[in-house]
Amino acid sequence: MTAIAVAITLCVGVLGSFGSAKADSLTFQIRSFHKNAVDVAFYSQNRKHVWPASDRVYVIRDFNVAQYKLSCVRGETICYGAAVKGNYSLYWGVGINGKKACKGCCQTCGGDTVTVVHNLNER
Repeated sequence: MTAIAVAITLCVGVLGSFGSAKADSLTFQIRSFHKNAVDVAFYSQNRKHVWPASDRVYVIRDFNVAQYKLSCVRGETICYGAAVKGNYSLYWGVGINGKKACKGCCQTCGGDTVTVVHNLNER
């Protein structure tokens, strides 16, 4: 095999491996019962990725169920973090910035799944 044929084979192999990661989605449903607005973000536990972005948050301003459909990589674990707007010491899940420990706040991406409603109650 010539050097050019080897290089082409390697390039095709590398490019093909990127196509094998299947994009899926995961929908979190969250309802806040707190009297104040609540900031929400989602944190990948497998890569450096945050929804909506590392410098932004979603804001819940009412008591309705909010749905957040996240594009993700199959098998990726995603955790929600929420906190009272202006008072991040009062938080749920992994908190804003994704640094806190939590139970039941993470889901695994795969096959367009929808999580149960996570209720953020008054504390």
